[in-house]
Amino acid sequence: MQTCHSDMVRRWVLNLQRMGRISRKGNENQKVNIFRYVTKDTFDSYNWTLIENKQRFIGQVMTSKNPARSAEDIDSTTLSYAEIKSLTTGDKRIKEKMDLDVQVNKLKVLKTNYTSQLYYLQDKITIHYPEIIKNTEQTIERLEQATTILQQYPKQENDFFMILQGKNFTEKKEAGEKILSLCKTITTTEQSLSIGNYKGFDMKLGFEGKHFEITLKQANNYKIELGQDVFGNITRINNAIENIPHLLDKQKEKLTQLHLELEKAKAEVEKPFLQEEELKQKSKRLAELNAELDMEQPRNSTSQSQQNAEKAEEKKPSILTALNSFKPKENTTEIKKQKEVML
Repeated sequence: MQTCHSDMVRRWVLNLQRMGRISRKGNENQKVNIFRYVTKDTFDSYNWTLIENKQRFIGQVMTSKNPARSAEDIDSTTLSYAEIKSLTTGDKRIKEKMDLDVQVNKLKVLKTNYTSQLYYLQDKITIHYPEIIKNTEQTIERLEQATTILQQYPKQENDFFMILQGKNFTEKKEAGEKILSLCKTITTTEQSLSIGNYKGFDMKLGFEGKHFEITLKQANNYKIELGQDVFGNITRINNAIENIPHLLDKQKEKLTQLHLELEKAKAEVEKPFLQEEELKQKSKRLAELNAELDMEQPRNSTSQSQQNAEKAEEKKPSILTALNSFKPKENTTEIKKQKEVML
C-alpha cells in the first residue's frame, strides 16, 4: 500500500493529516510506502525548509528531555529577491546554503547539549559530590564506633540480657512482651520514648506511619520495624545489630565509588567541544553565502526606501501649522444679543 505526494504543504499539521490517511488505525497493512516528489530548481526545497523550521520550533517545547527556557524560530522563513532569483535559475549556492543551515543547526544543538552537560558536571563537582562524600564519611565514622561497641558483646546462643526502663530482662519472651506493652503508651508520631539498652546500644521507641519502630542511637540511628510477634521483634533487633559490619562495608564501597565518579567528572569537564572548529568554519562559510546573496539585491533598494519615507513624512500634516491656522467659531446668537442691548 502506498501514497504519493507531488507537492509540500506549508503547514506541518496538514502534512500529518495527509500522512494520517494511510498511516492510521484500522489499516491492516504492516508496512506502508509514502513517496514525496521534489522538482529540481523549484521552490520545493524551500517549502521543505519552512516545514523543517516549524517542526524544529515545535520540537523545542514538545520534548521528553529537558525543555529549553525559551523557544525561538531562529531560521528565517522568507527569501530575499536574490535568493529567489538564484533558486529559480538553479544557483548551487542556495543548495549549499540550505545544507549549511541544517549542518550548523545540528552542530549548535550538539554544542548546547555539551554546554548543559558541562554546567551539570560543574555543579556536581562543586556541590553534589562534596556534600555526599562528607555525609558518607560521617556515616562510616558512626558505623565504625558501632562496630567497636558490638565487638564488646560476642554472640552467644543462650546468653540474653536486655535493659528496659531500668529493669533487667534475661528472657526473650518477657522482654518482647514488655516492648509490646510500651508500644501502647505511644499514640502520636511526634511522641518517642527511650526504653533501654541492648548490647551497648541505646534504644528509642516511636511510631512511624502504620508501624512501631526501634531506633539504635549509636548505630547511625538504625531503624528496626516492629511486628506483633514477641520473639520476632527480638530476632529483628539481633539481626539489625549483627548487620552493622555489613552496612559499614557498603558505605566504604559507596565512598570509593563516589571518589571515582568525582575524578571522572573532573576529567569530563576538561574535555573541549570536539566539533568546535567545524562549527566555526561552517558558520563562517554560511555567513559568506548570506553576504553574497544579499549583495546581489538592487543597490538602490535602500535609497528608494529612504525616499519613500521622506515623501511620507512630507505628506504628514504639521501640528504647528494646524494650530496657527485654527480660528474659533463665533457665537452668532451671543453677538445678536449684544447688538440688541446696545440699541
